[in-house]
Amino acid sequence: MTREVMNSTAVSNDKLIQETKNILKTGDITCHNIIDYNRAQIVKIVQDHQVTPQTQYWLLYSCFGTQDSMRMFRRRNENEHVFSLPIGGIAVPLQREGQTEAWSPDEGLCGQAFCFLPLPIETGLPFHVNGTFAVTSNRKALCERGVKSDWNKALLKDALTSAYITTLLELKKMTQNGKLKSYFFYTFWPNRERVSREFLPMVESFYSAIAQSVNSKSLELFSNGQTWGSIDRVKFLHPEIEENAAVGDIAKKVFFNMGDSYSCVVSLPSWIRESFIQCGFKEIIKQRTICWPEFYDVVFKNLRTMDTHSRNSLVLNAIDLNDREVDVLLKRYPCIPTQGCEKLQVVKKLVNPSGKVACLYELEEGRFLEGTASDFLSPKRIQRLSDLGMLSERLPLEDIIERAEKIPRAWQQDKSKCCKRIQCLVELMKDSTLDVNSQQWDSLSQIPFLPAIAPLLQQNKNATVLKKPCEVYSERCRDVVSMTEFTVDHINLRIHSYDTVLKTLRVQTNPPVQTVLQQLLKAHQHSSAFEKALLHSIAYMSYEYLNTHLLEQKDPNPIIAHAKSYPFIFIEERFVNVRSVARNMEFEEKPYLYVLPAILSKFERLWDCIGISKQFTKEHYVAALEELKTVNGSRSLSTEDLNKYIAILMKGLNKIKDSKLENCLIPDEKGVLTSSRELRFNDSPWMPVSGGIRLSHELIPRTVAVHFGVMTTRHHTLKNCLVSGFSPFAREFGQTEKLTVRIKNIIDAYPSKKDILKELIQNADDAEATEIHFVWDKRQHSTQKIFGKKWELVQGPALCVYNNKTFSDTDLRGIQQLGEGGKQGTLGRTGKYGLGFNSVYHLSDCPSILTGDKWLCISDPNLKFVEGVTKESPGCMFSLEDEFKKSFEDVYHTFLPKMFALNSGTMFRLPLRTEKMAEKSEISIHTVTEFDMKELYSALTEDPEGLILFLKHITKIQFSEINKSEKEPKCCVVIEKKYRECTEKGIKSKENFDTHVQTCLMSGKAEPCKTIYRMQISAGNKQSKWVIEEHFGFLKQEHAIDNGQKYLKVPQAALAACLARTFTNSFTGRAFCSLPLPEETGLPVHVNANFEVDSSRRDLWKEDSDSLKMKWNQSLKVNIISPLYADLLLHLCTTMKKDTPTALPFLKDQLQVSCLQYFPCISKGVDKGWHEMISEVYRSVSQRDLPVIPIVHSQHDPPIKPTAHAVLSSYHPSLKYIVNWCSMSKSDSADCPYFTTGDHDNIFEILDDTGMKLVPHSHKIEQIRKNFKAAGVNVSEIKMSDSFRTFMASIRWPHTSTTRKKAFTR
Repeated sequence: MTREVMNSTAVSNDKLIQETKNILKTGDITCHNIIDYNRAQIVKIVQDHQVTPQTQYWLLYSCFGTQDSMRMFRRRNENEHVFSLPIGGIAVPLQREGQTEAWSPDEGLCGQAFCFLPLPIETGLPFHVNGTFAVTSNRKALCERGVKSDWNKALLKDALTSAYITTLLELKKMTQNGKLKSYFFYTFWPNRERVSREFLPMVESFYSAIAQSVNSKSLELFSNGQTWGSIDRVKFLHPEIEENAAVGDIAKKVFFNMGDSYSCVVSLPSWIRESFIQCGFKEIIKQRTICWPEFYDVVFKNLRTMDTHSRNSLVLNAIDLNDREVDVLLKRYPCIPTQGCEKLQVVKKLVNPSGKVACLYELEEGRFLEGTASDFLSPKRIQRLSDLGMLSERLPLEDIIERAEKIPRAWQQDKSKCCKRIQCLVELMKDSTLDVNSQQWDSLSQIPFLPAIAPLLQQNKNATVLKKPCEVYSERCRDVVSMTEFTVDHINLRIHSYDTVLKTLRVQTNPPVQTVLQQLLKAHQHSSAFEKALLHSIAYMSYEYLNTHLLEQKDPNPIIAHAKSYPFIFIEERFVNVRSVARNMEFEEKPYLYVLPAILSKFERLWDCIGISKQFTKEHYVAALEELKTVNGSRSLSTEDLNKYIAILMKGLNKIKDSKLENCLIPDEKGVLTSSRELRFNDSPWMPVSGGIRLSHELIPRTVAVHFGVMTTRHHTLKNCLVSGFSPFAREFGQTEKLTVRIKNIIDAYPSKKDILKELIQNADDAEATEIHFVWDKRQHSTQKIFGKKWELVQGPALCVYNNKTFSDTDLRGIQQLGEGGKQGTLGRTGKYGLGFNSVYHLSDCPSILTGDKWLCISDPNLKFVEGVTKESPGCMFSLEDEFKKSFEDVYHTFLPKMFALNSGTMFRLPLRTEKMAEKSEISIHTVTEFDMKELYSALTEDPEGLILFLKHITKIQFSEINKSEKEPKCCVVIEKKYRECTEKGIKSKENFDTHVQTCLMSGKAEPCKTIYRMQISAGNKQSKWVIEEHFGFLKQEHAIDNGQKYLKVPQAALAACLARTFTNSFTGRAFCSLPLPEETGLPVHVNANFEVDSSRRDLWKEDSDSLKMKWNQSLKVNIISPLYADLLLHLCTTMKKDTPTALPFLKDQLQVSCLQYFPCISKGVDKGWHEMISEVYRSVSQRDLPVIPIVHSQHDPPIKPTAHAVLSSYHPSLKYIVNWCSMSKSDSADCPYFTTGDHDNIFEILDDTGMKLVPHSHKIEQIRKNFKAAGVNVSEIKMSDSFRTFMASIRWPHTSTTRKKAFTR
């Protein structure tokens, strides 16, 4: 370890040096240069015994005690203990500041006590202390009892304290010379809380020396970082100020920037403050501490010297403190920034910019509080400033007066802005609690600040002016004084006329009667210059005032005099004389007759006073009309005269009993008075008017015109439309039989409403449409541009049915032929329009058809909805010209022209029967409910395949809804059929078939033709695949049946086998007549043909067995359907894969799925009416040698040699078979198929080896075998008979052993 003195400087504690010198001069003390109390040294100590040498720097200073410790030393001969010289030393740790010569404090030292050598005593001081301590014998502690303890205390208070203070003075000097960096004055000050008890005397002595220094002896050991001072010169900020997050740093900065007078403000750490207090100097610290009031007294006096941010931060903190003393200062000094002004403002002059009173001040006045929502304009601070006196929501009356006096000048600059100020002032006046009799209110009433409306006769200049409140009338008096007097402008003032503040401001409310009479006179004299509504209001309120005046028994003479001197009564836009008015009527005629309006009738006292007459008579009215005709002749009535006429006719003549005139004078559309017989009333203004027709004037209501003998145009037009050759729009159309009764009978024969959709689908298919779309339109359509009042009920909810094919004239005629049908005698058409179509009367009483966007046909059998229909012609057919569509636009729109291409299709519209319709209906009393419509919808979803399967043309069926509040339809279900599964050959075959059928239908021939193809049907997520076989024409001429009619009926039939489904419903065959009939056949396929059906179209004809219709149906089944069915079976069998060897059990399953399941078999589940057809199928198979019987033969690869055991046992389980198809040849021949039974399973392999054509046994094949036999077809079966043995002996056995041959021939 080495020790090197790095620096040595003379100490600057002159007082201590001088005292020490004086003591040493006495001569009784010999020091022998023990210490150098004149100099302080910085020493370097290097410990190089460690791996890494450690270097320490210390500022050392030692001195002698000059007080109590020196005195005790001098009395050493008097005491039993002898003490050494009172020496005290301080060692402060330092560290190098980089490569410079500057130093910095090395903080964090835990101080230790030395007695020239270290003692094991921690002092709790931030430096080491050395002294001539009295220690215990083991040098582990200071002596704490007796004289030695007193010595240690004296040494700590004297020598060590002096050395410590001198050391601090040296550190201060180094800091001032720039040799010591990062040093705060309190860096090495002791924290009393941390110092050991033995060394507290030194701490207390130090703080006492600091606190009690005065004048020249003061220790300038406090610093703010720039200047140093003693405790009597420095000030400390209160901890609340210093630790305040908002202004703590700003406060120090502010005082530092204030110059010498405030540079003594020092930051005092809390532990030093606490050390002073613990050492007994609380009051001194308190006296030297600056609290908030003192702090802000200084701040507010020096606001101008601060930057804006610091100033505002300090002021904001003062506001937030909510301290009474600080609040006093806030109110006293101008300290708040304002908008548009550099000067600060006192709080009481401040105006909240968002407050109620803000509108009363200008920005230039420097009164508006400036800031943002994060500083002065935050809600809490605005509330604080308001509490301190800032003007915000209220204003003292003296300030209100001051602001009111500024209004006239502001009015000249910006009236709109000024009005808002006046409104605010009035609102503030309401809040005033000052007595209404106060002289301040009188002062306000004399200031011209109140907006007033000038008299109407003076408004050619300015309508609104400022007046003294005492000079104007209340707005509620306006109508009785406004011609000559000023009234409060309540619109600009935005105050109710009854508000008490007006009374407080001395506004007038009770004008004299002469003023009111002048009001009426001026209104009459200048009536052309004012709005009639204004004149009416003036008259009404004036009459009310005068009536009240008379009821109060006041003098009536002024009123009577005025009433007789000029037109006094205001009636509909003009003043009239009293003598021309009657009370008890509701009309007027000018200038002949006037009726007192009902609104004025309540002023009876006034009318009695001035003498109003009673009522007018019919003769007065007729004479007035004649006079009008005489005056105007053939000229059009002027607007004024027309109004006179309307008043007489409508309010007078029309309301008198027995006033009906058959030939009354009525103005035409040009206003020329004409005889009512020559006019027509236009009750359909959207319709074109024929030439030569004179219409009554538009102001004449329909009921009045009809009352006086005018015919309506709509009645006239519709009447003409129903006359053949007269109307440009319509020709005669309708069902001409006994309609309502017959229709009722027909729909009774159609008990199920579900069949309605089938009939409409059939109609569309017969019309060769490819799509049909049902739309349930739930909306109520407009009833303005319609045929007439009767038609309004038809504009409601309806079922709309669109198909993309237009009707021919023949179709339209067929619709009218009730029960017979327009398709009678038409080859290839299934339905009967007249009969089937009438099922729609289940839903509607007024069905209509729009086809090709060319014809609109309406049927009204009840004669309740169409104008002009008759029993002979209960309907109309209109030509849809553009003019017609415009005239009856609301009718046309119900056919959904925006949703469908009406020009290329046909739209049926069936207005649903409502309760009001049912009340009038002779067809049905049942309304169509939502349940009924959902039942119709269910008809589509229950059997979607059946609806579309056999249709000739329809490939898509759709059902949609349009809800009441919607415009577009919502799709509910779509059923489509596509020929995706059909091969190119199949498609070509179907196209050729369709072409052939169309050619035959057009030529009247019936040459037979058939086709087979595949299709796919989808309905939502349900899909199915089908094979369809169709037939057209007679197979043999003898099959043709004379049906007793004048046309030839050609057989048409089809069969449909379901190949696959995506849903699990079990399949049950049904009979179809294009559309499914309700009854099930029990067959494994669907059968379609042009059967004769009953009147309800729900079943095949069954009334009598000998009828031609029954014979026709039976002929179809036996002669057409049976051979067609045999062909279908042949197709299904030949399309099955048969070249893949398969184990026999699996092969049987494949046969069942692909072919056998479609064979018809007579059973309990099959309707008896089809039994003969089934037998004929099997006969057809046999007679035509159709290969539809499955035979199997095993495949050996390599061939399996049978053993002796195999000859007599079951077939080999690993054998695989292939299938072939065989016809029913002659029995007991080598080529015929042999049906096996379950008993033959054990010898099946052996039988197969013989080369026999074996039919594998299964339950279905057994049924087929029985049906062949039931049909009279000979069936070959395996039997161990002589014939069988003969067969076995007759064939060759090239690969069979003699043993096996003998086994069969024995």
